[in-house]
Amino acid sequence: MRRLLPILILLTWALWLGGLITLFMAVNSLFDTFDDRTTAGLAATGIFRRFESFQLILAAVLLASLIGWRLVKCSKFKRFALILVMLATIGAVTSTTYISPRIDALRIEGRTKEPAFRKLHGLAMTLYLGQTLLLVVAGVMLPAAMRQPE
Repeated sequence: MRRLLPILILLTWALWLGGLITLFMAVNSLFDTFDDRTTAGLAATGIFRRFESFQLILAAVLLASLIGWRLVKCSKFKRFALILVMLATIGAVTSTTYISPRIDALRIEGRTKEPAFRKLHGLAMTLYLGQTLLLVVAGVMLPAAMRQPE
């Protein structure tokens, strides 16, 4: 178990962070590729929906693994990484349950040029960027936590 948890932590962390980076690249590519923003927006919606489910699963696994690992032996690096992942998870849950459904509703109603849509879109971008930065910093903490004796 002592060897399994760090491997699971690194794997889920890498998948979540890699997924966020892939999400940024894929969605930007859609809007660069299609002249029709409606088509690009519709395609991006599908990508976001799948990613949001994926990230919530990864967040749950990562949080559970970090909590378990921290219970084996606590350290300041493990504690700090756990706090960062908790904050990233709050961002993931907020964007999935609160922001994305509202963005989708406005898109379906054809209100993508309205200030409410732009505000929600900006908030979603800020949350995704924040999650990415939190996961990067947490990832910097993980090797230090793994070097500490159990």
